Amino acid sequence: MTRTYKRSILTAPREVVVEEVPIPTPGPGQALVQVKACAICTWEQRVYSGVESTLYPLLGGHEVSGVLAEVGPGVQIKAKPGDHVIVSRLHRCFQCASCRRGLDSNCDNSWSQRQPGVPMGPGGLAEYVLADGYQIFTTVGDVPFVESCLSEPLSCVLRSIVKSGVEPGDNVVIIGAGNVGCDAATEAHRQGAKDITLIDIQEPASFGKERAAAEKAGARFLWPVSVSAITTEGVELADGKILPCDTVVVAIGDRPDISFLPTGIDIRGGFIVVDDAYRTSDPQVYAIGDSVKPGLLTDAIGAGRTVSRDIDARLKGLDEPFDRLPPMNTESVKLQYYDPGRRPGEDIVECSTLCASCGGCRDCGLCETVCPRQAVSRRDLQRGGYEYRVDGDLCIGCGFCAGACPCGIWEMKENEPLD
Repeated sequence: MTRTYKRSILTAPREVVVEEVPIPTPGPGQALVQVKACAICTWEQRVYSGVESTLYPLLGGHEVSGVLAEVGPGVQIKAKPGDHVIVSRLHRCFQCASCRRGLDSNCDNSWSQRQPGVPMGPGGLAEYVLADGYQIFTTVGDVPFVESCLSEPLSCVLRSIVKSGVEPGDNVVIIGAGNVGCDAATEAHRQGAKDITLIDIQEPASFGKERAAAEKAGARFLWPVSVSAITTEGVELADGKILPCDTVVVAIGDRPDISFLPTGIDIRGGFIVVDDAYRTSDPQVYAIGDSVKPGLLTDAIGAGRTVSRDIDARLKGLDEPFDRLPPMNTESVKLQYYDPGRRPGEDIVECSTLCASCGGCRDCGLCETVCPRQAVSRRDLQRGGYEYRVDGDLCIGCGFCAGACPCGIWEMKENEPLD
């Protein structure tokens, strides 16, 4: 007789269906966990209320704790069946640009296998969940399941505070006075912060142990206040008042205002869905920057370059609109080649030679000049543009080209081993 379990599915605003399905058998690299507790994130709340309506049918629940029930072949984890574990239900591909930049919680491919009408999602709101080995963590000590399932949001707080470099005696301002903001305040106090202020545009939504712990740590709550700017002096409020601080922690889930978009353009998680060329579901509309996903200004500049090349290619009728190259190593860009004291003129070409953001080749010819074996050569392309090529028979792997390139274009790779 087939064993079954129950799982919940968000099918429409304020509609939840509970269905009974066969308990899966873990495959290679997978493990089966019996769910004991699953926290409800604000993400699931937004989907349930209909604020985000493009993810139905959704298997919600990504803050999970439980008991390891079964492991598949090749699973490399410390836990064994019967152990209490925490499950990180966010998918990582470890290959996309976000994963390789350390932003794996925003994995570009986390929803790539989604099919219309087929339930998909982290699936923690169920009696069992199937997880990959890298998603399983052993619980240390006798921690109740209802507390260990909160490890995911707590780890976000811990990592943020540690990365912020809070030191003893610092003044800290936390924007967003919800429970996550309170957790950040408590951890900042543990790191030695002297003065901690939480601010919010409305009455803080924090409550329970998190609020009590922040207040015990001496944190002050200011509301309703709006932030105008973050400066070297501190946080500037809309009324002109400055809150002096050494560290600012943003504990709010800002999303872009995209209410101006026409109907029919796909939205997921409050952000615009795009393809590799930043086209939306309407092929005449492109989207870049924070309207697609939070990122750096340089990311938006590079995306804008991709969009312009895609539009140009479409007008020319080319099949391959842009180079599908992996992200460049930004650490290899030599900033000493770029003089910040020079002001760009009106000429767009001159302006591009002063910019280190895109990592594009400047056609300076340094690589061709410094190569001791003349292995690097430049040639013009028939469709326009140019390319630099390396003759593998002449190259000795000295690295002069990579060392001299101001743009980080060249990358040294190990040779294939000889048989």
